Amino acid sequence: MKRINLKFMKLAWPLFVSLLLAIPLMAETTPLSQPLSEESETKITCELTQPPLFSDVPVFHSEKEAQNTVGTYHYKLWLPKGYNADLNNDFFP
Repeated sequence: MKRINLKFMKLAWPLFVSLLLAIPLMAETTPLSQPLSEESETKITCELTQPPLFSDVPVFHSEKEAQNTVGTYHYKLWLPKGYNADLNNDFFP
């Protein structure tokens, strides 16, 4: 049986833990088929994999700002009572 070098283990363990913690947690995106409940919180996750064109979004001041939008976004959605009653209502003035 080989003997484990304890000095090496003391040095390697913190490195291993820091690398493990550096792995990003992957969030699963919310499917479009997920039912939306009224009067309760629905958590939604979406992934923007390609940046929008700089010229298409008037609030961006540079191409870099558009590039920085790529990523995972999380939302908490609250729907009012009666939201699902009329699917033609868009709830906008």
